[in-house]
Amino acid sequence: MYFRQRYTFLSCVKGRWKSAIPKGRSVKIFAKVLGTYCCASKAKWNHNGTVNKPYKAWRERISCFWQTTNVCQLQGRSMKASQEEMKEERKSSQEKLKQDINNSQGDVKRGQEEMKQKLEDKVQEMKTTIEDSNTKLENKLKEFEEVGEEINQVKDEKIEDLETKVRQLSTTGIIKTEGSVAATKIKVPTYDRKVSWNTYLRQSEAVVCNWREEEKATSLIAALRSDALEVVRTIPESSQDYKAITSALEKRYGDAHLQHVYQAQLRNRKQRFEETLKQYEADVSGMVNLAYPTAPAEVIEQLSVSSFVDGLRDPEISQLVRLARHKTISEALAQALEMLLRRHLDL
Repeated sequence: MYFRQRYTFLSCVKGRWKSAIPKGRSVKIFAKVLGTYCCASKAKWNHNGTVNKPYKAWRERISCFWQTTNVCQLQGRSMKASQEEMKEERKSSQEKLKQDINNSQGDVKRGQEEMKQKLEDKVQEMKTTIEDSNTKLENKLKEFEEVGEEINQVKDEKIEDLETKVRQLSTTGIIKTEGSVAATKIKVPTYDRKVSWNTYLRQSEAVVCNWREEEKATSLIAALRSDALEVVRTIPESSQDYKAITSALEKRYGDAHLQHVYQAQLRNRKQRFEETLKQYEADVSGMVNLAYPTAPAEVIEQLSVSSFVDGLRDPEISQLVRLARHKTISEALAQALEMLLRRHLDL
């Protein structure tokens, strides 16, 4: 009887124990219950009718054991449920995170594409602007070239016209000298001292270069005005030839006694701020002719070039024109104008 009860109890306890209690603690609790049962299973009642104390303690242990097993079962179920919930939440959070990552990647790609498109638009706009600017510059260069060609053409035409007129005048003067002075239609320009004597003398000699000496003297006397005629009256009538008249007028109105003054002015001559290159070149050429009236043409050109270069307002243009070593002042002027035009185009 004792062994049968013990076997039944152990089987029941062992079966419930495996399903309720975790494996780690099952050995210790089962040992305690088994030890208590072995002590209490010999007798439930004492001889005097009272409950055996070991048996009572064993019953209390058994009740505590079943309570513990129930609590453990409940806790195990709740832990499984919480673990499943945590798994579900983790899966949902992972899926949400993946979705957010995919969305953010899509947004980044769209942003990159938009930025790329904007950059391409900007680049295309800049290309268009540069092409328009290049087209405008090319058009302006063409216009400048056309204007330069027109200027050169007009210059050549004027030079040809002047040469033709000079030849015609020379030819006409030769033909008319065969007759009388009254038959000539070309007149010597009047001298009223509004221009310098040297300039007037060159102009008049260009007209009367092929005339006879008597005709030259008569035409010059007829062209004089105001106090210039008084100079002719001081010359005896027997000596009133062309050379004597021009010499007297040279002494009275010429610039020979002012050469040192003109030379000093030429050394100090600088291009003024409001003065153009053409105006400056013309003034320098005139001052060189006044300062050195008897110098040869080559010397006049050399002095004109050096004075023109030394007085240029722009030091860079002055240096480059000096290095070119031009032989005539017109060549130096052309280079200075070309450099100034290029500088304006670069701006």
